[in-house]
Amino acid sequence: MTLIESLPLPLLFIALILPCLLLGIGGAWLVKNLGWQANAADKDAIVLTHAFAGMLYAVALGLMVINVQSSYSEVKMVVMQEANLTENLFIDASGLEGASGTDIQALARNYAEDVIGEWESIGRRNDSSLPSHESVENLTLRILNYQPLSARDQIIYA
Repeated sequence: MTLIESLPLPLLFIALILPCLLLGIGGAWLVKNLGWQANAADKDAIVLTHAFAGMLYAVALGLMVINVQSSYSEVKMVVMQEANLTENLFIDASGLEGASGTDIQALARNYAEDVIGEWESIGRRNDSSLPSHESVENLTLRILNYQPLSARDQIIYA
């Protein structure tokens, strides 16, 4: 974790805004005290420069928004894929004979509930203990240790 990520938000705000304010105030003081004022002939160039800088800022801001939206889209796609795979596992386990199918379904349901709880915890900004890691380990071990009871079970397991 970098230093910027570890700073509390109010301190980060002060650390970013204070230097900008000092630079602006210092620049205004220099212009006033050293007589660096623009002539009327330079007005067109100044307006053009400000318009160009504003346009560059708007384009950069738009590109940042697009980048953030694409990151959210990627996360949404990964979450949907995980949900679909968990659903497929649950459905496949329903076709297994004996208690093994029911066990796998219970573990898959428990995993899904743990993940939902983690997402809710993250939404409330609470610390999450990540119980889904233990759930997925239990589910994985149960699937890896499963012994098919029939040819039908072998096809589903494969």
